[in-house]
Amino acid sequence: MSMEPSATEGLMVLVHPPWAPGEGGTDRPGGGWAKTAEGVDMLERLRQNLRKDHGSTEAMEKLVKGFLKFRGEVFGKKRDLFTRLSQKQEPRALFITCSDSRVDPTLMTQTEPGELFILRNAGNMVPPYGSMQGGSTATIEFAMAILKVPHIIVCGHTDCGVMKALLQPEDVHDLPALKEWVGQAETTRRLMREHYIDLEGNDRLVKTTQENVRAQLDHLRTHPSVALQLRKGTVDLHGWVYSIPTGDIWVYDFESEQFTPLLDETLPRLKVAS
Repeated sequence: MSMEPSATEGLMVLVHPPWAPGEGGTDRPGGGWAKTAEGVDMLERLRQNLRKDHGSTEAMEKLVKGFLKFRGEVFGKKRDLFTRLSQKQEPRALFITCSDSRVDPTLMTQTEPGELFILRNAGNMVPPYGSMQGGSTATIEFAMAILKVPHIIVCGHTDCGVMKALLQPEDVHDLPALKEWVGQAETTRRLMREHYIDLEGNDRLVKTTQENVRAQLDHLRTHPSVALQLRKGTVDLHGWVYSIPTGDIWVYDFESEQFTPLLDETLPRLKVAS
């Protein structure tokens, strides 16, 4: 029987350094544990294990080094924040967005840990209440009934693969789970077919994304926990579309029923759903 550690065991060693919080090392800004002899040795073991088992080390090594930098250089600087967060969370908003790796809610909103309660899935979908009791429904209910978040943002994005699948369902013919999931945007598909016949190319894709955000906002209203807070006037709904190539956000104005660029001068005149 081989006594060599597996790739997983090597990772476990790396993410559990041999000291407790407060004993120095990575608790100090610039601790640099990964640069010590022990850290270098463990990183090399990880490389060897991943190379042996999976053939590639770059992706996992980058993640592990990122954690080590966080633990050594970032965590200590934000110790007071994490101490507070260890007791409770009071997020400013429920942020519903796509799983797409190019969309980073905390980066685009410049928020700290604890400020956003994030729900991510393929296509930033909100299944109508009762149609699919699962993680998305439970997350929304928790945000409303327990955390009492005052805002819900549904954020789509450009170049969305799920929106492409909605327009070209043959692309997901052999992906049964995704094919069924895309059905949550059936309203959007019909709207595009009947009202936007002349749109083509990227213009059609962007409009599909915008209409899908509107449809998911409608779905939110079917959730009892959301409907209750809307009736009480304690939550506002917001629809956003994020542009990956430009960094812009288009926000939905419920009064004009149009998406408009989110700029400083936009804020005073925006009408949200409440």
